Amino acid sequence: MTNCELIKNEVALDYTFQPKQLPFREKESYHIINYINNFKNWKDGTNILVYGYSDIGKSHAVKSIIQDYEEKNPNVFVFYINCRSKNASSSIIMEISDILGYKKIKNSQTSELFDKIKKTLSKKNSIFIFDGIENLIDFQILEAICKSLDRKIIMLITELKEFFDNIDERIKSVLNVENIEFKPYDLIETRKIFKQRMDLALYKNIMDNQAFDFLTKKSFETGNIKIGLLILRKACIEAETKSLNKITKSDIQRIIDNNNTESQKFKNHVQNPYIENHGPKKSRHSAS
Repeated sequence: MTNCELIKNEVALDYTFQPKQLPFREKESYHIINYINNFKNWKDGTNILVYGYSDIGKSHAVKSIIQDYEEKNPNVFVFYINCRSKNASSSIIMEISDILGYKKIKNSQTSELFDKIKKTLSKKNSIFIFDGIENLIDFQILEAICKSLDRKIIMLITELKEFFDNIDERIKSVLNVENIEFKPYDLIETRKIFKQRMDLALYKNIMDNQAFDFLTKKSFETGNIKIGLLILRKACIEAETKSLNKITKSDIQRIIDNNNTESQKFKNHVQNPYIENHGPKKSRHSAS
């Protein structure tokens, strides 16, 4: 480490960085793994609705579990669909056909493509993950998969459970999902997550206690670890640029005060739903 070098692994400061095991999501992961492991040949699995507020580890947990499952079960087809960019049945069918490696045929109808998909998957186990289902503009593809394929699991991920609650009852009946809720991190969990990331990403003793307390409390209060990590990364880069070897509370405050969309969410103090339900001083680890 040089005098002004603070970051030893910048990747670990990125929110997309995935630890092998997501901290404090053991219970939720256990339930997902259970449903997937009960998925047997010649039989449908249990469809799952994973829900919870944004940026609390839903997608990370599912991706980590599925990656491990794929390594152990290479013959299972897995389709991850980001519904923020593929939000119509036609575009989703095109995405699935691309994943399966079908050559693009000019003017081909989506119905023809789906018939081809059905034929390919008729004797294979398949897992379909639809992330961000609140962005879907129609549900034809979900209904078609449920009715046309016999050996599959459908996993739906959303931060808006009420969106799923309000869709057509016929679609909900066909999907017949089991709910798995991801609750917001409490303050102790938030502090431990930041400590873990800092141990991976930064050299020792580069942030004073006041700065750490301030950043983790802000992250907890807003319920947004993603933005907290972004602010930490910016503070470290700024400190290195200025040849500083320590990050202080004022450094964190200066980043938050910058006029940008991410920091404004901290500055405007968007309330963590955990606080709304439990109060600011309690945590799941507190004595009852």
